[in-house]
Amino acid sequence: GCIESRQGGGRVVAILAPTQLLASQHAQTIGRFADALNNAEPSSTIKNVRIELLTGGVTASKREDLLSKLEEISTDEAVFLVGTHALLTPDVVNRLKNLPGVSTSKGKGLALAVIDEEQRLGVKQREKLAMCAAHSLYMSATPIPRTIALKGSSGLMDFTILDGIGSDVETVIVPSKALDKVVLALKSKIDKGSKAFWVLPKIGQNDTVEEDSIQQNNVLGRHRALAEAFGQER
Repeated sequence: GCIESRQGGGRVVAILAPTQLLASQHAQTIGRFADALNNAEPSSTIKNVRIELLTGGVTASKREDLLSKLEEISTDEAVFLVGTHALLTPDVVNRLKNLPGVSTSKGKGLALAVIDEEQRLGVKQREKLAMCAAHSLYMSATPIPRTIALKGSSGLMDFTILDGIGSDVETVIVPSKALDKVVLALKSKIDKGSKAFWVLPKIGQNDTVEEDSIQQNNVLGRHRALAEAFGQER
């Protein structure tokens, strides 16, 4: 939309994520939408949507090739550049800031900069990418005070609250001696098609701890216990 509206910037949308895993997930998700658009009958001037991933694991030669392709992007193409802090290196920032615009009168740079989980990035880090773009979008499930102030009485930012997603969360504290009841409750939910995540502080066992405690505080022990209760396939 930012590219089609020709309201500034070029044909590249950059998405900054705090971790390589999240960046990869975003690239895969957006890639599925891009494939659907590319296979559909063109309904706009953009005929090809491309996804690029730039993380710290990308070699210097591949990074150079990627940035060169962005600088030579065709007029019927749009690119989603998904990355981590690798997007914030001085060379990359400078080249993103000078990407060709959709027209000579609309300026250079990114069409849109998206900062995901902004609370996990510093102010200067976020601004490095935002300054490269005609428009910027900040996303967070736990907004930080500075962002709240900017979108509050100051009116410097528009904001949208996505509510009504999912159901209310109920938090319950259960003593360790009642774990059998927790397992039964989970089994009931799983049998109805729900999913469960069991988070533990350690992966393996500690030889100095009794077996009963081991099963309660490490992944391997708890996995064995749940496999016995639910069956290995669950």
